[in-house]
Amino acid sequence: MNRVHPIPIILCVVLCVLVARAYPQSVQEVRRITDPRKLARIALEDENWRVRRAAVEKLTDQALLAKIAVEAKHSEVRRAAMEKLTDQALLAKIAVEAKDSRVRRAAMAKLTDQALLAKIAVEAKGLRVRESAVEKLTDQAVLAKIAMEDTNVLVRRAAVAKVTDQPLLAKIAVEAKDWSMRNTAVAKVTDQALLAKIAVEDKNALVRKAAMEKVTDQPLVAKIAMEAKDWSMRNTAVAKVTDQALLAKIAVEAKDAPVRQAAVEKLTDHALLAKIAVEDWNRDVRRAAVEKLTDHALLAKIAVEDQDSDVRRAAVAKVTDPALLVKIAAEAKWLDIRVAAIGKVKPIRLCCANGQRMTPRRRSGRLPSNA
Repeated sequence: MNRVHPIPIILCVVLCVLVARAYPQSVQEVRRITDPRKLARIALEDENWRVRRAAVEKLTDQALLAKIAVEAKHSEVRRAAMEKLTDQALLAKIAVEAKDSRVRRAAMAKLTDQALLAKIAVEAKGLRVRESAVEKLTDQAVLAKIAMEDTNVLVRRAAVAKVTDQPLLAKIAVEAKDWSMRNTAVAKVTDQALLAKIAVEDKNALVRKAAMEKVTDQPLVAKIAMEAKDWSMRNTAVAKVTDQALLAKIAVEAKDAPVRQAAVEKLTDHALLAKIAVEDWNRDVRRAAVEKLTDHALLAKIAVEDQDSDVRRAAVAKVTDPALLVKIAAEAKWLDIRVAAIGKVKPIRLCCANGQRMTPRRRSGRLPSNA
């Protein structure tokens, strides 16, 4: 029987022990190592990613961790390196330059240095990187600059959403080239005079509308109702006016007839309504005033004298005094007004202005000769 010589066996055992000591094969062995250089070698060279990750978890060298976070082939090893990184400059570099988006996001999540975040938000080429940096920024001036100047709407939107400084919001609301940025800023502006200015002057209808909805100062609202070039702004403004003195001013002075009419419809000053009902050049405005009158004598006068048939009909429709209706029927030049007046009086006996009695001819349907 052949005998195996013990020396080769012993040499093999010794060699295995030496290799095991140089390149530990288990995570448990790595966790017992304290030599930084050996841990670095394992983290970079070991074939088993779990062993490399265990070594990374014990590293403290920030530069080496940054290198591994960017260059390691296995994502778990890169993630372990990221979790150990605290150096803000290195994190900023990784956030911009790493090819793996998960690594970039992880680096961004750990960034807190406002100067570095501002630099990334302004200078980084990647859209998502800039947007992520903006979301962590607190510097109002930088945020306002980005809101007005960044080339991507998503980044601009993220920036303006974080601006709270009123002077900076005012600047964006007035000067930003992108109407959507102006619109977003307007929603956050509180300066009533500025909002009124934007409601009148902004080139975009949606921005003007957003500003108008926020104006509550009555004199400013009245000013918009009378001066805005956009008719929809004028109409929206007059609908918001509640001050009777301002409504009176609009009803008399506004150049736009629909605006005057809207103001008249909200007026309660009967003396002014009477004046408008007689003097306004626009028939719709006069009719609106007539519909609010309660002075039957004046209504009868308008029913007889106004030059517009709609105004006359509106006036006669409001007269209920039989004597005045008879007067209208006797004096009106227009047949439809005489018919309307007669139709409102009981047909049994009509008293004419000259005191004569007259019974309408029912069969023929003809009007009395003195009607």
